[in-house]
Amino acid sequence: MNTLGLGFSLYWITTLIAFVMLTAILYLLVKGRRDLPVVKEEPHDVHLKKIAEYQRKGLRKYVVVEKCDVSSSPLSGGKLYIEFTFYVTNYSMFYISIPAPVDAVIEGSILFRGDLLSGVAKLVENKVKEVGPCGTYYFTVRQWVSASEAADISETLKTTGNLFDFSKAIVHVRGGDRFPDVDMAQLDLARGMQNVEFENKVIQLEALKSQYESEIELRQQRADAVEALTLVLGMAYSIYELYRHGEQAPKDQLMYLDACINGALHKCFDNKTVNDYYSNELSIGKIPDAREKQEGWVDAHCFRLRKFIAHRKEQSH
Repeated sequence: MNTLGLGFSLYWITTLIAFVMLTAILYLLVKGRRDLPVVKEEPHDVHLKKIAEYQRKGLRKYVVVEKCDVSSSPLSGGKLYIEFTFYVTNYSMFYISIPAPVDAVIEGSILFRGDLLSGVAKLVENKVKEVGPCGTYYFTVRQWVSASEAADISETLKTTGNLFDFSKAIVHVRGGDRFPDVDMAQLDLARGMQNVEFENKVIQLEALKSQYESEIELRQQRADAVEALTLVLGMAYSIYELYRHGEQAPKDQLMYLDACINGALHKCFDNKTVNDYYSNELSIGKIPDAREKQEGWVDAHCFRLRKFIAHRKEQSH
């Protein structure tokens, strides 16, 4: 009986302790939630209005010139102008346009090698009209140049690369017809040249490669010339040996030698150099009849050929 009473008492005691602990935990949880700062959530449309206001006043950051293509083909055709095509992407939430009409003069200046170009620059094509968000369109500027500038630009584009600077040229963009309250902004035209340093390195390497190829070809031509002249000189030496031993070469053999010398010279040199080779005693097709004069004629050719071969070898170094 006592055992039963003791068990009953322990049951109620543990139950009471558990109830008290649960009540304390609930109290702490409720108190903790009340102590947390209350975060007031903004409606979605309010957040969008803030973004729109920021873009409205800072359109330059969201309308980006992605690249600029330089067309020098008019210069190659004898025209005194060069064209630049700028590609523009609209990253804003508004429709945008370049308000300038076709044939409008571009404000500011376009520089080349750090100097102002002498001619005027005009907008000749404008596709940046009512461009929607994420749209990419282009506009083209034509820059007139002088004859000396045209020659310099053409050569520089081929050998060094693009040395134009658009940081001082001014083209504006604004909101489209449905967004007249968007502030007008100046495009960052220089951003279109962001890869020009690497592109110029490629052009310079190509120019250097072309130069080396030309030098290799020229060296090969000079080597071929030396070889051709050396072969003819060997032929002349063998005929000269006949005369040294008291013999006389047949007339047709001398005519063949004369033809080979003339052919080798024209293969290796221009007409002026060939004419310089011959003198009064050395004329094409004029072979002396007397043995003594024939020997002098052959000897003179040997002397001239040696001189020309030595000159060619010097050019190869």
